[in-house]
Amino acid sequence: MMLRLLRLIFVVLLLSTSAYAEELLHPSEAFKPAVRALDGQTIELRFEIAKGYYLYREKFRFSAEPASITLGTPVLPKGTEKKDETFGKVEVFYDQVIIRIPVERNSSGKLPLTLNVTSQGCADAGVCYPPQKQALPLNCPTPRQRR
Repeated sequence: MMLRLLRLIFVVLLLSTSAYAEELLHPSEAFKPAVRALDGQTIELRFEIAKGYYLYREKFRFSAEPASITLGTPVLPKGTEKKDETFGKVEVFYDQVIIRIPVERNSSGKLPLTLNVTSQGCADAGVCYPPQKQALPLNCPTPRQRR
């Protein structure tokens, strides 16, 4: 009798755990990045964030390839304040975030590059993902001449 009860509890727990795991989105579906060049010296990075998920403002990191390309200080909007069990008081982004990143150039012409992005987010259900890394290729056009 006790063995049957234990088996029943095990099956219920197994089913509820797998059903819960199926509800969570893969990070690539929860946080969808898109990148474009606004001009020859500015990159715009946009994350579409699924409902019920958020990205941490302070967890973004950026670099470019080739390594000879220097990125300026990213411009991030103010986030929504949240009390986080792991990180304490933080700012997060829901729905979407648009980040502008200056590209410091010392040459003219088209500039092919790869923007390397590290971000971290969570589901409101209480599950956080490890930092995610994406390599996003783009072409920056020739910078405008200043007069």
